[in-house]
Amino acid sequence: MLASSHVSGQNISAMSDLFVLLHIFLVVVTGSSAQEKENPRLSDPDEINKYRDPTKVLKTTSPVLLFRAPSAWSANNTRCMWSKYHSVDGNIFKRTIVFWTSMQPRQFSKMKVLLKVEKKYDKQTAIVAAAIPDFGDPFPFTPVEDSEEDEDKSPRTTDKIREPRSLDDDPKLYVNQVERFPVAYATGRCLLLGGRECTLWITAENVQNPPNECLFAMLALCGKVAYNAYMYELDMCREYGDLFKDPY
Repeated sequence: MLASSHVSGQNISAMSDLFVLLHIFLVVVTGSSAQEKENPRLSDPDEINKYRDPTKVLKTTSPVLLFRAPSAWSANNTRCMWSKYHSVDGNIFKRTIVFWTSMQPRQFSKMKVLLKVEKKYDKQTAIVAAAIPDFGDPFPFTPVEDSEEDEDKSPRTTDKIREPRSLDDDPKLYVNQVERFPVAYATGRCLLLGGRECTLWITAENVQNPPNECLFAMLALCGKVAYNAYMYELDMCREYGDLFKDPY
């Protein structure tokens, strides 16, 4: 009986010590996320956004071409997509998106867009894009993300503009007005937009020899199979360019 009581006492003591250690561990882990920013042992949680800055591509005067898209991409009304520079006004980049659509089969369609880079600490960098009739128009508004301050308020609705799509899916080529595109990766030579489904844009001077890091980023982050938009459509786009007197 005495031996049994002694063992039980040891077990209780060991369990108490274990619970103390577990409590300390949980306190440390819980507080670690708040201390990550200051802890010299850890990298800055916002460091990843150094590789997501789209500014160089947005402000380049070189054409930027759609190089790859999701494997299920429908090109019926989104062929030969590229972007050309217009100007910069403060933090707003003005560019034109050019593409072929069966709605206007005898010319390239052109859509004016205003683009702003959205950066927040420890949040994924994004591009907010607004389609506008004229470059003199102001930026319509910026979609507001849900925040703790807004939790008690009624949900907000924001107009969005979607990328061009096939008429087989919907009779409207564009829907609404403003869209927010997460930036998955960016350099001065390429821009990868999206999450699980991405579009890879490459500057004209690099499109014949696409940077390996840009190709790898899309395959690693968005899936190992993609639609080769630029290479597959190139001959057709050049024919369109010659026909429309509007070089691709």
